[in-house]
Amino acid sequence: MPYVLDTDRDDVDLHVTLSDKITPDELVDYFEEAMNIFEDFDGKTTLIVVEGVRVAGLSYRSVSEFADMTKAFQARLQGSRTAVVAPGDVAYGLMRMYLSVRSPEYEMDVFRDAGQALRWLNDDLK
Repeated sequence: MPYVLDTDRDDVDLHVTLSDKITPDELVDYFEEAMNIFEDFDGKTTLIVVEGVRVAGLSYRSVSEFADMTKAFQARLQGSRTAVVAPGDVAYGLMRMYLSVRSPEYEMDVFRDAGQALRWLNDDLK
């Protein structure tokens, strides 16, 4: 499985690991499963770690389609904070593209370093 969801951690409410080969359909599966974990994400922190991901079939169009799909969950994500750790150039670029297409109304940022991401997540929620 190209993703793992973990809610049994002390540092964040939801820890997601994306790894291996992942397709656009698997990204949708991950997001839908993650959205079923909490009724409301207000005040929740999520850390998404993108490790050694090989993208299959991801393009600007598929990233845009994924961004459009996630808009349906906007109200449930209000008040949350999500940090993405993407040390590799391709993953970092794709996540920056997602942010530029999506412009989420909740707090989300992309980092290359996990320590920076955790410090940002653990600042008081705005």
